[in-house]
Amino acid sequence: SNPYMKDLLMPTAGTSCAPRDRRKKGFMIWTSDGACYRNVHPDHLQVYDMTEWTKGSTHPGNSPERNPIKDFAERGLTLLRFPEDHSVSRWADNKKRFQNIGRLGDHVSFSDLPEVLRTRQVAAAFNQIELPRGNGVVVCGSPGEVSNDLSLQGNFRKGGFGLYTRFNRVASDQQFGEQRKQIWNTIALTAKDQLRQRMAWALSQVLVVSPDAVGAPMNTEAHVNYYDIFVRNAFGNYRDVLKEVSFSPLMADMLTYIDSKSTSFMWTETKGTSLQLPDENFAREIMQLFSIGLYELFPNGNPVFRNGSPIRTYTNDDIEEYARVWTGFRRRPLRGNLERDLGVVNRLDPMDIQSSWRDKFPKMGLNRQYIGDGFPLCVDLQDKHFLRVGAKYQRVGSTGQPELQVDPLRWGTSQLPNRLRASPGGALFDALCQRDASHCQYPITVILPRDIECSGDECNVDTVRTIEAEPGIYYEYVRPPCVEQAFYENGKKVVSHNHHHDFVMCADPRRVAANAACCTPRTGCSGNCFHAEIRGEMYWGERVKYSTAEQRCTSNTLCDSPHLVQYCREPDPDSLNMCSGNPKLLTHYWTTSSCSLRAKVNQDGKVAIVHAPENVDSGKIMD
Repeated sequence: SNPYMKDLLMPTAGTSCAPRDRRKKGFMIWTSDGACYRNVHPDHLQVYDMTEWTKGSTHPGNSPERNPIKDFAERGLTLLRFPEDHSVSRWADNKKRFQNIGRLGDHVSFSDLPEVLRTRQVAAAFNQIELPRGNGVVVCGSPGEVSNDLSLQGNFRKGGFGLYTRFNRVASDQQFGEQRKQIWNTIALTAKDQLRQRMAWALSQVLVVSPDAVGAPMNTEAHVNYYDIFVRNAFGNYRDVLKEVSFSPLMADMLTYIDSKSTSFMWTETKGTSLQLPDENFAREIMQLFSIGLYELFPNGNPVFRNGSPIRTYTNDDIEEYARVWTGFRRRPLRGNLERDLGVVNRLDPMDIQSSWRDKFPKMGLNRQYIGDGFPLCVDLQDKHFLRVGAKYQRVGSTGQPELQVDPLRWGTSQLPNRLRASPGGALFDALCQRDASHCQYPITVILPRDIECSGDECNVDTVRTIEAEPGIYYEYVRPPCVEQAFYENGKKVVSHNHHHDFVMCADPRRVAANAACCTPRTGCSGNCFHAEIRGEMYWGERVKYSTAEQRCTSNTLCDSPHLVQYCREPDPDSLNMCSGNPKLLTHYWTTSSCSLRAKVNQDGKVAIVHAPENVDSGKIMD
């Protein structure tokens, strides 16, 4: 239906391109209706939100006198031409900074736009009066949130609360500052659960957040919400308190670990020009102030001495190790029905974790025990663990975008992506449906009460990401906690391809870590003569064990040349065993080559992992 372009998927099943044609570009195709289409770059006429490049020094051409991208937009222009004197690799390396909205000419629902674009200004620009109502959209409030009581008919000092937002304010700065105090005084003096209130007060004096320190002196809702952590858990487990506090955006602001990123992520982002360490503030304070304190103690509270000196509970090495734990935490996107200040950020909802920012390497904890000790190895999870008793599914939005894993943003608006579909009438579908008479209820969270049998395509996968119950209703599978081993034996080379670069690394063949790309030998040549026939995904983003990849290539062999994995077979309309043709999934694929792991140790005893795969150029290795 796009008036400007068509996506053609080549080669189709049972065909292949001639070797001399694989790198050709710019060719033209006549269609049966007389239209002529010219082959263009895959990102031609793609619509991107390029706000990121208008900020500070994010764009190399930005200066106090000039902001190229901002100037371009303010002149009312919409078509940005890539400079002819720039290498196209600059675009390939930087486009991940921008959110892809779709193709010029596509019809995109306002509700399917990325959260940062669903603003009042964008809605007004496109005459979008309100968010459309559709299937599968779940809107949740805060813990303990109640509906407004319109009978109070007042704001501050008149029976209700005054809200401080970017659009309106109903009281003075002093009154907003007093509002939180009045709420606390009223509850502390009149509530019937006095013991709970006293316990909450005591906890709040330990796990302190200062309104001035987090830049929210006028907010009421965020601070009341934070205090409610202690009210809810006053008679519970202190570990639950620490967990909720750690996910609070107020605490992350207070102790500066919000948006903290791993050293490896920053090294990759800056192309090896910047060596940045994660923020250590919270790692130190959660031990010193919130839990074990500075010195070891006997059960009666007396300090433990060794050679006349008290024994410290942790060292600076411990702080550095735990700082790597507190990477990846970021604020949730803005939503409706919460108090917004001039900063226009979500200070209310628990943070989520950006997995690409996380430090993925082993972390030594206290007493020389790794943090993952005691958890099962991921390679030891049961076969079809997503169908075992206790398997957890969380309902997500109508586009199928997961919350705990990372999928390309464009998958949320594209019509192409494949999601594994629960087989109607199968045990998993029935568990998600939870039928009431003739209608499915589709609860927010589903936990399987017993082992269930697979059905249809569920029997042919090693794990699932998001699964479609019916159009517009998706669930994300929450895998049980487990530990990945940093070092392992008998590694295999895996490859990832984009339009300009191939990347290779090692993977444990026992892990659900990569996918299958199957090649068939070419006739009439000698040596390593293969061409890609199909990719083996059952759904986009799928990962399988090495043994499963081999099984999917029983009639040919796993590909070993990285550039071949870009090809995909044509979708089979009668089966989900397809990949729908998008060549830019950036998935890793298993190969038949081996790959060994080596350790590099510096003078401080820090260990780096070096991947040494067979049959690869050294410049393509992922450290």
